[in-house]
Formats: sequence, structure tokens, C-alpha cells
Amino acid sequence: STAIALSVCALALGLPLLDTFTSVFRRWRRGRSLFDADREHIHHRLLALGLSTRQVALLLYAFCGALGVFAVLVKVSDDNDLRVGLLVLALVAVFRRVPAIALGPGAHRTAALVALPVVALYTALVGAAPSAVRAALMVAALLVGHAFARLREAWSALALAVIVMVAWDPATLGDPGFQLSFASVAALLRIQPALADWLAPRRRSWRAWRRAPVEALLASVAATVGTTPLVLRHFGVLPVAGLIANLPAAPWASLVVVPLSLFGGLLAGVSPELAAPVLKLAGHAAGVLQAMAEHASALPGAAVRLPQPTILECVLFYGATIGFSLPVNRGRGPRRLAWLSVAGLALSLTVGLGARFLSKEVQVTFLPVGQGDGAVVELPGGRAILVDTGPGGSGMDAAERVLLPFLRARRIDSLDAVVLTHAHADHTGSLATLAEQIPIKEVWWTGDAREGPEWLPGLVAELGAREVAAGSEPYVAGPATVRFLGPVKDPRSYGDINDGSVVISVELGARRILMVGDAEAVAEQDLLQACAECLDADVLKAGHHGSRSSTTDAFLTAVSPEHAVLSCGLHNHFGFPHPEVVARLEAAGVRVWRTDLEGAIIVRTDGEALEVYSYEARRQRAISPRADPPPAVPSTRPAP
Repeated sequence: STAIALSVCALALGLPLLDTFTSVFRRWRRGRSLFDADREHIHHRLLALGLSTRQVALLLYAFCGALGVFAVLVKVSDDNDLRVGLLVLALVAVFRRVPAIALGPGAHRTAALVALPVVALYTALVGAAPSAVRAALMVAALLVGHAFARLREAWSALALAVIVMVAWDPATLGDPGFQLSFASVAALLRIQPALADWLAPRRRSWRAWRRAPVEALLASVAATVGTTPLVLRHFGVLPVAGLIANLPAAPWASLVVVPLSLFGGLLAGVSPELAAPVLKLAGHAAGVLQAMAEHASALPGAAVRLPQPTILECVLFYGATIGFSLPVNRGRGPRRLAWLSVAGLALSLTVGLGARFLSKEVQVTFLPVGQGDGAVVELPGGRAILVDTGPGGSGMDAAERVLLPFLRARRIDSLDAVVLTHAHADHTGSLATLAEQIPIKEVWWTGDAREGPEWLPGLVAELGAREVAAGSEPYVAGPATVRFLGPVKDPRSYGDINDGSVVISVELGARRILMVGDAEAVAEQDLLQACAECLDADVLKAGHHGSRSSTTDAFLTAVSPEHAVLSCGLHNHFGFPHPEVVARLEAAGVRVWRTDLEGAIIVRTDGEALEVYSYEARRQRAISPRADPPPAVPSTRPAP
């Protein structure tokens, strides 16, 4: 029986392996690099049948035993929310169906051990990219557990894989891909058996055709549960679509895609001509699988946005999961751990979310978005607005790299408004990315789209536009007020669009934070003439990134700030901030804060006390108590 199992497994898993050996030998004989692409390889043969790249990728899972599955699935799925669900679907479909089922004792062990060198060879042939190595090690851990049918060996293999990866590159520990891979495999080892035991009384009466898709669905549920805290922490969404997609996809994959793939693989070893129509049919079946995932991701509520959990909340979640998944015969300890973790998690969520919505403070965070502006204003009652979005595009998308991670960390899952001070791309460039990821109730702007991205007017109209100017109705959030001071004139009347910037004053009690966009000398003069006394503020976000043509002496005298924030990119080619502006501010006794040198600048006030500090200084302070930069600079100006 072992010989039969080995033969069938070699046929099922060996088509790409043998084809790869043939391709490598062919390249060696022709004097080419062993790792050059080969148009005669099975991958290209499948493409020649008219299959898409995605269909071919899904078929190769069935052939190769999920070789590098996580790294490839990221490319197969365009929706991050489906990564985990598709990953587990492929893993279960392959590892449950590829081995020679019911061929006698030792068949599963033989199949798993045969797959191990296939995984290693494939990983080497694709260039041993870090993501492929990580996937191979994780798959190897599952194969070891599958081969010996013991959790102890599987956990040992998983631990060894983690140790090897972290020892090779310690930065791997913080990589989302590594964390999700580890959590998925751990969930398959711990949570899936618990779910299977729960269904054991019913499963005994099920036939094989019914048992296979249910087992696949259980694995999907297990991996979804095991990765939920990490997915929320990194992406801010709960991928409900993964489970939705797997309701029809699990039986389709187990009963249609994988059998057709294996049958086609066996035929290919005998007659490629006979295998071609079967493989083409299998490819179309794989395309249906992909379509299921895409349609599920498009359903309303397919990705539920939830607050980002803290590290403590992640630990408590896993404590509860482990406690509930351990067998009852372990005693009362696991259940006590589970219920204590649930209680702690509920308390942490209540305190964390309640603190934000019950807060009576104002916090403004000027974020380091590169050469541009981006500031988050948190108001009483859990409200939040964003002033400018920073630059976008492939070079530096401020929303993807800075704004969205910050909003998730602050548990801000929607924005009451986005203020676009003016249309320049360094203030509006990442609005599109932002709008795709987080709900925006409305956009405040002047309506002047000159020199802005072509798509800007349409997107603003779609999100809900409100045109504002000096004297527009203030925005009130409990005791706090956002007042509009500019532009004083029609923004289109200014020759320079910078002078038509929206100017706002965030006010709470006796404290004021003045934000002037890119307003320069002309606009500053208009503001002085319109209402000089309205400009008085404790904190000034200096105009135009600290350019020489802004923050004039007269304007600075009227504002009389204690702190000034300069938002600019490190070593920017404009030379911002101009040394004259910095000297002017320092000569007036103003504490200058720069996002290019100090990172995020945080301003916090309860209406009386005022605190200003940089994130970098506080982080350094937390790392080393002897660090020179102070964590905060309290206001010395007494509140009236």
C-alpha cells in the first residue's frame, strides 16, 4: 500500500516537479541560467490553453501542494479582505484532497513527506523571495503535523519555522505577512480540531462528498478567527467576505476544482493531448472560484470596519480563543482563562472606546506626510476632521502610509469632514485613497479647483461638497468650535491659488489653534484687514510650509502664537522652511515645531491647559529615560 500511495502521490504532485526538472535540464544544455523563464514549462502551457493568470495560479495549488501559497494568493486576490479566506481555502483543498485518500495505512504520511522536497524545490526556483520562504516554512510545519498526525510535532515544526525566520531577519517579526501566516497555521492546528470535535457526533453519519467541503469551511472559520485581531490591527476591517465566499467556494473547490486538477495532472503524465481539455475545464472552474470571491467582496457589509485593537486586546482575544478551544478534560483552568480574557477584553474595549466619545478635549495632530499638509483634528464627542490629505500617487501616498495607519491607531473609523484648504496636489493628492478606505461625511473647500488633480471636482461632489469662506457657519462639536476665517475674498480673484486657502480656527475655552493652509503675504494682509483680533491664537500652523512669502511680521504680531508648526518634507527641493521665517518666529519667542525633523506634532488642550509635544520625542523618552528631548512643552501663557 505504501508503494501504491507513493506512486499516486508522485503522479499527483509530480507533474510540475518533473516538468521543472526537464526545464532546468533543457536550460543547462543550452547554456542558459537555471532560473530563466521557460516557455515550455507547464505554467506557460496552461496559459497557452487560454486560461488566465489567476486560473493557472489556482490550478498550480492543486498540482504543487500550495507551494508558496500565501505569496501567490496576495497577487491572485485584488482585495486584501479576502487574503486570509482564500489562503485557507487553498490550503485545505490541497492538503485534504491531494494525498492518496483511502489507499491504506501510511498514505497520508507518504504524501506529506513527498510534498516537502517539492515545496523546497519550488521555493528555490522562484528565487527564494522572503515571502516565498516564509510560506514554504509554514506549509512545511503543516505537512509535518499531517505526516505524523500529532499536534506536538506540528507545533514543534511551526516553532522551528518561526525561530529560523526571525533569526534570519529579526524584522520579520513585525511583518504583517509573517504574522498572518503564523496565525493561520496556528489556527489550523488549534481551532480547527476543536471545531471538528464539536461536530464529531454529526460527522460520523456524513458521506465523504459532504464531509470534505465542511472540513474546508471549518478551516476557513478557524483561520478567520485566528487572524481577526491581526487583520483588524493592520487593515482596520473584519473580512466577513472571506466566510461568505467560502460557503459556496468550499464545496466547489473540494468537489470540482481539485478533482479536475488532479485528474488533469494524472492524464498529463500519460498524454498531454488528453489532459488539455480537462485542464482547461479545471481552469474555468478555478475562474468561477475567483468570481465567487470577487462577488462576495462586492456585497454590502463584506468588509466591516472596526476599531483597531490594542496589543493587550489582541493578547486577551487569543487567551479567550485558546481557553475555549482546549479540550474539557484539561480541567477548569482553560475555561477560567477564557472567561477572564473575555471580561478583560470587554473592559478594555469599553474604556478605550468610551474615553474617546466622552472626551471633552481637543487634540490636533500634524502628521509627517512628506512635502505637504495633513492634520487630524479630534473634537469632543468622538468627532474628527482631517485638514488636507497630503500628497498621493505612487511616490508617496500619504493616506496609505501615514493617515490611515494613524486613524486606525486612534480608533477613528469615519471622518465628519475633510477640509481641503486649496486644490494643490500636496494637500489633496491622497483624497481618493482615503475615500476608498474610510467613510467621509462631507468635504469642506472653496470650490476653486485650479491647479489641482483633474479628478478632484468629481470626487468632492461625490463625497458631498460644502463650499466655505470667511464667515461661513461654524462647526460646533460640544464645547469646541471650528470657525472659518478665510478666504476673505472670492478665491478665484487671487492670482495665486495659495492665497485662496481655507483658514480655520479650532477653539476650545480660552485656547485657539490657527491653521492657514498655504496662505501667503497677500492673504495674510486681507485677514488682518478683515478681523485682526480674530487671529489671536496659541498655536499657528504656519502658511505655505514656512516659505519666505508667508508669516509676515504684521501677521505674526496679530496672531502672537506661543507655538508654530511647520509642515514640510525632509530635504525638500523647495528649501522649506526658509531660514528667514524660522529666524522670524524664534525672534518673536515662538517655539518652532517641524514635522520633517520631529515627526508628528501633537497639540492637546482641555480649554485651559495646553500641551504641545512631538511623537518622536515622546517615543525616545519611552525608550530611554535619559533622552534629552522633553516629552512635552506645556503652555506658559495663562488662560484668561
